[in-house]
Amino acid sequence: MQTRIQLEPSEAVSTSPYGDWAIQPHPLPAQEIATMLITRYTQHTQILHPLLPQFAAFDLLQRVYRPDGAIVSSEDSYRIFMLLAISSVTTYRRGDTDEHPYGYFRSAQRYIKQVDFVGSVNAVQNLLLVARFATYQHCDISIWDIARTCIRQCVALGLHQPPTAPLTPLQEQMNRNLFWDCYVHDRFASGVLGRPYAIAEDDITVALPVEISEAELISSKAQTLDEVASQNIVRPNEASVVRFVVSLRRAITRISNRFYSSHTPQDQLNSRSAVADAGQVRLDLHRFLAELKALRDSAPIFSDPQSLYQRPEWYDYLVEKDRLTLLRGALARMPVDGLPTPRSLVEMTLQCATRVIELYSALFSRGQITWTRSYFQILFTSGLSIMFTLSILRHEQKDHERQSNEVAIFAQASAALDSASSLMKMFVSEMPDAGRFARVFEVLVRQYTTGTGTGTRARPSRAPSRAATPVPQQHTDGYAQQQQAPNLRHEICLRRSTVAPSQHQHTQAR
Repeated sequence: MQTRIQLEPSEAVSTSPYGDWAIQPHPLPAQEIATMLITRYTQHTQILHPLLPQFAAFDLLQRVYRPDGAIVSSEDSYRIFMLLAISSVTTYRRGDTDEHPYGYFRSAQRYIKQVDFVGSVNAVQNLLLVARFATYQHCDISIWDIARTCIRQCVALGLHQPPTAPLTPLQEQMNRNLFWDCYVHDRFASGVLGRPYAIAEDDITVALPVEISEAELISSKAQTLDEVASQNIVRPNEASVVRFVVSLRRAITRISNRFYSSHTPQDQLNSRSAVADAGQVRLDLHRFLAELKALRDSAPIFSDPQSLYQRPEWYDYLVEKDRLTLLRGALARMPVDGLPTPRSLVEMTLQCATRVIELYSALFSRGQITWTRSYFQILFTSGLSIMFTLSILRHEQKDHERQSNEVAIFAQASAALDSASSLMKMFVSEMPDAGRFARVFEVLVRQYTTGTGTGTRARPSRAPSRAATPVPQQHTDGYAQQQQAPNLRHEICLRRSTVAPSQHQHTQAR
């Protein structure tokens, strides 16, 4: 049975700010540059998103740069350009490479008609490559739509459950990595947009990837993945990061289902105290806070971190932003019928939001983290949370004198707002359509600070040169006026799929 995967107009993201007139497709770089970028991909991006194993990335590099000049397949050409695009995002922004990553993506687009995006493991990998790049740049396609398509195919391929036929340990580990990367992407996209998950937790029965490095797994003589798990393994390793991130995503899914679910019975909507009893909200809040703390304590510890995803500060940031999601949900669920908002919860939310901005700003100032739309949204939400909690606390202080510790907390929060505003303005150089949100945020900050905060010491962004990339004219809706990127939406989102619909509707309201 065939089904049509179609992107509805309301689901579409704005077109890319990089049009035909701005950045042209790049040719393949010199082999030494490609080797550097692929190596960087396996040492950084692949740690968190192991959609392709490391050996596959290097095998691909060898096939593309064969000395005999043999013809390269369309899929290999597509994949090498996508890997170069993803890996060069940070190197370009730091000034280590000169080629804009969008140029590599433009080159990959040439092969879209000849590449599979439905019906196989390779197809899911090809889609996830687009999803990874879309985290950093516009691709004229909805990341949420990609996430649902990936999960749908995983279900059709049976990757969400234990394999029904024997697999080699390496292949089973690759399948697990692929499914859980789709899962993380689905939870990320749904969380950013506030939309339903593509698959319910109860429908997932496949285990997490075994905590073993790829090199150890390849050299292992074990016949099954269960045998591998029982062996002496050097920990932590790259799989430790994936297991931690997936566990954290599953925890935030439970939090979202508890505090953000839209499927509340009508009779409970009419009487919030029935569903949001203060005692029950506090009980759930402290239970989830304890769970998040336990997860942070279980994060892998690398003696010599070589990547952002191995640094303890990054784990602090991940958990803290999820704590803020929990606290905001608890605030929203507290009863409002004649009961004041608990001051302790408001203060906790204020300090948590401040901490989120401080952690990101510190990582950014050291050049250890880049900017994405997700980070922009987190900064924006954290800033609004600070403003909201400050307004409550300042209103209550009309009746009593401000304590010295409160003065320090308020000053720290005001400085965090300045930092967030400065960071957002830096982001606009690569995300022009975010400019209107940055301007609104700046106006709001002026209402809560005197403008004398410490700001941020973050490194300036590397924007495309004005000669090569003119500033696009803006429509009244704030999106750049330009031609749409060719082929991608039509070839991925409008292509007919041979994937049969799953037996159950794997949706879960938030």
